[in-house]
Amino acid sequence: MTGYIIGGICAAAVTAAGVVSVIRGKNRTKTAPKQKREREIQAGSHIFKADVKDVGELLEVINEKSLNRKDIFLEPEIEADRILFRNGNGSFSAELIGRDAESTGYGQGGATEDTGRAGSGGLRIYRLSIDRRRATDREAADAAAEAVLTALEKAFLTLDYNAIVEHVYRNHRKTK
Repeated sequence: MTGYIIGGICAAAVTAAGVVSVIRGKNRTKTAPKQKREREIQAGSHIFKADVKDVGELLEVINEKSLNRKDIFLEPEIEADRILFRNGNGSFSAELIGRDAESTGYGQGGATEDTGRAGSGGLRIYRLSIDRRRATDREAADAAAEAVLTALEKAFLTLDYNAIVEHVYRNHRKTK
């Protein structure tokens, strides 16, 4: 009988320790600093290679509400296959333009060098150009650029798990 009581107490102690560990883990992730992109994101361009037919398809999955909460607004031009992003104070704007892979030099038959996909199929190239208008409000422009890049990366990966993102900075190129 004493063995059952001791076993029950041990089981309760192990359960309590597990609950405390989970709570500490959640608190730790809430206070962890966000990983920021390089400060040069304003100076570069960002290229998305994905099987996304047009910006209309992107607009369906972009989290526009989260961008609006950060004072960023979208101005889609579906006929021109582009989206303009602007923030409320005018310190930031960005333009995403889509083109067929073949018209940009990708997918000239066979597997493409950059993606390893056979042919180009529905592969399209989207280029995001960021413009910071006022250098005096760098924090707002950097925060807006961060929000737009994150929203676009999530949208492209939602539509095409094999999407490739290249960040082209002044002196180097990074691919995700």
